[in-house]
Parts: sequence; structure tokens; C-alpha cells
Amino acid sequence: MIPDRPEDAAVEVLVRRALTETGFRSTSMLRARASAAIGTLCANEKTDAAALLERIDRGEPVLHRLIDAILIGETYFFRDPALMDWLSREIIPGLSAASGRLPLRVWSAGCASGEEPYSLAVRGIQVGAQMEVVGTDISAAAIEQARIGSYRPWAVRGADPDLLGRFFHQRADRFEPVREVRDRVSFEVGNLLDGRSPFAAPAHLILCRNVLMYLDLATAVRVARGLLACLDPAGWLILGPSDPLLPLDAGRRVVDPRAGFAYRPQVSAASDTPPDPPSRLAPSGAVEASRLAYSSRNTTSGRKRPQAQSRPGRPPPVIPDPTSTDAVGPRAEEIRTLADRGRLTEAETALGEALELSPLEPELWLLAALVALARGKVAEAIAHCRRALYLDPGFVMARLTLAVALLRVGNRVGANHERSLGLRALKAMPADAVVRGSGGESAAVVAARIEAENSLPLVEGRAT
Repeated sequence: MIPDRPEDAAVEVLVRRALTETGFRSTSMLRARASAAIGTLCANEKTDAAALLERIDRGEPVLHRLIDAILIGETYFFRDPALMDWLSREIIPGLSAASGRLPLRVWSAGCASGEEPYSLAVRGIQVGAQMEVVGTDISAAAIEQARIGSYRPWAVRGADPDLLGRFFHQRADRFEPVREVRDRVSFEVGNLLDGRSPFAAPAHLILCRNVLMYLDLATAVRVARGLLACLDPAGWLILGPSDPLLPLDAGRRVVDPRAGFAYRPQVSAASDTPPDPPSRLAPSGAVEASRLAYSSRNTTSGRKRPQAQSRPGRPPPVIPDPTSTDAVGPRAEEIRTLADRGRLTEAETALGEALELSPLEPELWLLAALVALARGKVAEAIAHCRRALYLDPGFVMARLTLAVALLRVGNRVGANHERSLGLRALKAMPADAVVRGSGGESAAVVAARIEAENSLPLVEGRAT
């Protein structure tokens, strides 16, 4: 589409530059966020898009401020407890033993405001591992927030109060990692598209979770290969549950630990035999898939750090309940009604407004996926489903909708994987429980239809 006015042309160029810098796919949702961010930046600085372009060309950091406004960096401490337990119980101790007790180099790539790097440092302290953790992110604003390390109660939701009491100071309504944790963590601004590691030596463990989901497949593969090139031969690269299953180089193996995908160099069966791989999930080509069921920057001087000691006299902190978004339900119903009546353009507009107000509401992202499917925008639908699942991994209808979308693009392995996980979740629910996002149907009804039809419970063109 050719912009009608010079100002529109300047906005379009800014949007393209921002997407190129981040590697993000050009979806309507991201373009809308970018356009809105440009408008806000212009209003705040009393300028226009053309002037912003001139400033970028002069080398001013305007583009990075624009990227900061586009990115959604929602995360929290100790996210995905099963993954954290797996790291604490098996991966970190194994890597520590193999390294000869030298400090492990751990890279949290795309770390947003720093919750993951600090969480990893805590896990290292708990198991007595020496670790140097570096968090990187393309957003300079997020990295500055991470360095400050002061978090609201929402960032520690669900965390064990004893863990918070031991490893965090509570100051009024803020939580701050203690010095013992901070000494193990540092932060840098970095773009994953550059393929550069924050370490001079290979990293032992790299986490890049729910970042590649925003990239087109070719860029995601390029970034993943770059991360693998920065990895120690005995190390691990762990991606998120919403990231795509990547066709990486021969000789690599991917393990699906239910909270993401873990890639590592191929090793001998005698030294590391994976648990029974489910045949339905085995992809063809360069990688072999196997399910791993969970049983559950300081300076580089290498000096030995003391083990953490418990503090029995310290009371656990108080965590207020988060504020709910009561307005989302009626708004979602309105959008669903518009879509069911075929008024898809109006539904998209309403979704954009609703997501601007409630970007962390999974049901809105599911609706965005259904509308995208109805309009034939399958790649966008996949991205929206993965966003919904990132926010709520237990959102069954988002998982089933992702299966539909993956089937549309010929990814039968991925579709069967998501369908089987969705069906398993439905059978674990009470039979009469209403499945969120299903239009009021019970778990038993949705599950029965999946099994009877050997397909997926979505009607073509409908948003329920």
C-alpha cells in the first residue's frame, strides 16, 4: 500500500526500520503498536515522523526509544516452576560438575527487566553452583530497570514467601534482590540479530525464552544458530514453550521439557540417554525430539563465594493480590459477537483498542487469533496463540486454536502435539467445567468432539 501523505510515508519508514532492527515479523498488531508509539513520541516531543527520521539519520537514539515503546516485556520471578526445578535439580549441578567447579557462564537472552537473570542466580546459590549470569535485551530502558533491580509485588507473584524472605529485601511495596544475588548478575544492551555473546568464552547455559515466537522462521533459525555457536559443547540452549520447533543443524538434539525446548550438541547415548521419546512428536530432518519429564554478572575473577545461609529470624514478606481486569469479559464478548456476525474489520478495530488497554489478557489474544484465522492470516494467528499461551500456558482453547493454525500451514507434527496437550488438559478438568474461550461449552463436550471427529473444535470462520 502506498501512503497518501508525506507524513504517512515517514511513519511507514519508521515502522519498517523498527521491525528490521528487532527482526519482528510484520503483523498487523505489531504495526499498529509501532504506529501508535510513533504518534505518542511525536506528540510528546512536539515533532512529526519526518523529523524523527532525520534525527535517526543523524545518529540520535530515537529508534531505540521507539523500540522500547513497541516491546511487551511482561515477565516475573521464578516463572515456570517446573523449568526452574529442572534447572536446579539436573542442569545446573550437571554443568557445574562438568566445568570442574569453575564459574558457569549463564546468558539470559532477551531478559526484559531482569527477573529471569536474578531468578537463575538464586537457583545457582541454592545448589551451591558458582555462576556468572548476564542478561541482555535490545531495550535500553528495560536493561536500566534491570540494573536498578526494584520490583513491584506483581513481579514476584506466586513465589515462595520463604524464598523471597531469604533472597530479597522488601522496602515498602518494592522487592529488591539481596547483594549476594546481585553480585552474580550483570546486564548489557544487546541485539540477538548481531549474533554476539556477552562472554569471551562459550556459555554453559543460554535461555532465550518466548523471543523467537515474534520472528519469522528464517530469522528465528538464524538467531538460534547464532546462540548455539556461542554455546559450550556440553551446554544447553533453552527456548520457550511459545517458540517454534526449529529445524537446526544435523547433530543437534532437541528435548521438549514441557515448558519449552532445550537444544544441545549431540552426545553419546552412554553419557546422556533421553527418556522415552513419544513417536508422535518426532520431527523429520535435522533434529530428534524426545520428551524430558520433569521430576521436579559478577566479576570474572573466579573467587569463591560463600554459600547462602538461611535467615530464620526474618519474617516472610507480604504480597498484595494483583488487581483484576473486570472489564475484559464484556469487551471480549462484544468482539466475539462482531466476529460471529462476519464484521471482522470492526472486530479487529475493537481488538486493537482492547489490547491497548489490556495487553496481558490471554482471551483477547485468542480472539485476535480467531479473527486472523477467519481472514486467512495464519501466521498472525499462530503468533497470537503463542502470545496467549505465553501469558497462560494452561489456556486450552488457545492451544487447540494453535493446532488448527499449524495444520493450515502443513505442520502436522506441531498440530498433533498441541492437540494432544489440549486434549490431555481437557480430560484433567472436571467434566462439567466451562472451558474458557469455548463459548460456554464444558470440558467433556469439547473433549468428546475432538475425539469423535479426530480433529479440532473450531468452526471455519467463527470466533467461538
